[in-house]
Amino acid sequence: MRGGVAISCLWAIGAFFLSGDADASFVHPDLDLSVSADFRSAYISSSGGAVETRPVTSQCLDWSWHMGPYGRFEGYAWVVSALSGQKDDLRRREFNEIEAEISYAYDWKFASGWALNNQLGHIWDPGIGYESFDAKAFTHEIHFVQKLSNPYLTPYYDVMYCYHPAPWIRVNTGLQRPFYFLDGRLCIMPKVFVTWGDSNRYEAKFNTELDGGDVFGFCPMYVNSGIWSTYRLNDRLSFYLRLQMYDVIDDKGRNFEDGRSESWAVCDMPFAVIGMTVRL
Repeated sequence: MRGGVAISCLWAIGAFFLSGDADASFVHPDLDLSVSADFRSAYISSSGGAVETRPVTSQCLDWSWHMGPYGRFEGYAWVVSALSGQKDDLRRREFNEIEAEISYAYDWKFASGWALNNQLGHIWDPGIGYESFDAKAFTHEIHFVQKLSNPYLTPYYDVMYCYHPAPWIRVNTGLQRPFYFLDGRLCIMPKVFVTWGDSNRYEAKFNTELDGGDVFGFCPMYVNSGIWSTYRLNDRLSFYLRLQMYDVIDDKGRNFEDGRSESWAVCDMPFAVIGMTVRL
């Protein structure tokens, strides 16, 4: 009897993953849900610098509520765990940090193949597994993204404004271009972006004051470049691979990283992300 139940469960799981019908939502037809899991050779934070230079694993729950011509609400909850003891004196290894966002998104389609994509949201980023974690002072951030989608080369900017506990602003400015193969199942997207920081962010990351070299009060700190690729097996299951290069491009920032003894203090580093996404 137990064997029959186990075989039935395996058949059900296999049928789910191989099914191409993702319109059959388990919750509501207007709600898209997906879960992802990946391995990363390093952890580069969404706000800029290298957090860990040894392998980590992460999991993410994404959701999107579509409201027809009125845009959509989106959100995610992402958690990361370390696979090494690189920072054992600072944090536990399992589920040591969470990042979550709720946002509103609207795409203004003004010409064939052209759209201005807009997103405004709020991010919570508590380092729940760090010894320094304070439940009353975990990070709150306003997040705004605009992207000019088109058939040629897509520019975008991504603003993250932290207003608690210590104010700072970081801005990513980037370019990307997706290429599709195998009837659209395979997407390969070269991408490059520069991370800029205001004086508060610059001082927090490089332990020195921003003195010249800024543009409207912001200084280019890091650059990330590489290939983002996704292979869609069917409408339920897809796999992704990212091959990236991380560089500190500010001279004083490079000197600061070179002068540190911590193993995660790096100026240049290639890293990779490999994972899978299941659409529910």
